[in-house]
Amino acid sequence: CVCVCVCVCVCVCARARDLLPLARQILTAEELQLQWSGAPVNRACIDELRRVAVVHPEVAAQARWLWDILYSLDDEKRAKYYRFVTGSSRRPASGFSDFKIGPKEGGDGAYPFAHTCFNALDLPSYSTFPRLLERLETAVQAAHDTFTDL
Repeated sequence: CVCVCVCVCVCVCARARDLLPLARQILTAEELQLQWSGAPVNRACIDELRRVAVVHPEVAAQARWLWDILYSLDDEKRAKYYRFVTGSSRRPASGFSDFKIGPKEGGDGAYPFAHTCFNALDLPSYSTFPRLLERLETAVQAAHDTFTDL
């Protein structure tokens, strides 16, 4: 399995190295970076995520609070929260076509849970905005400390 992964990685890297000069002729450096790595996260990325989000009625109030939190952050912090929710601190070049916010048991004592492979976030039915903010900050920081691409 490791041999296969290494061989595939070497082949992909070699192929990318062969294509890079051609890509440079077609795209600017900024366009190439955007296609390769995605766009930096900003308010427009949150607008897009909100536009495609399907929110379960049980957590509609908490979802509204979530958007308020994401809009209130500077771009650096927003990228950390975006990474927690989507799995990447940068917007995919093709954008997002779906995002789900669903309920999670546990109320005020539970933490939000992100399913990054499925573009889904499970939110407990927090009783207050400050409780959501505190629990979300803790979850984002723990995820950032453990799994980070920032």
